[in-house]
Amino acid sequence: MITCFFIYEIFSNPNKYYRADIKDKRAVLVSLTPKGKEIQTKKWHEIYQRFTNNLAKISAEDKLDLAYALHKVNVLLKKMED
Repeated sequence: MITCFFIYEIFSNPNKYYRADIKDKRAVLVSLTPKGKEIQTKKWHEIYQRFTNNLAKISAEDKLDLAYALHKVNVLLKKMED
């Protein structure tokens, strides 16, 4: 149902939510409708709340382990960029 709403929004005002990519003529750039942005914000808020609630359940030692693991992931990702 949400998808149908977005499709309706795109086709009801085509130039507002998508346009050709000037760098790559094969591509089309799309953007969220105001309703889509509202849903996105709500979903990210829910994800953040769930994450912080679950994070509060783990021990201090596990939080340190998680922080170290995330640090290592960031280091590895940085190496992959270079």
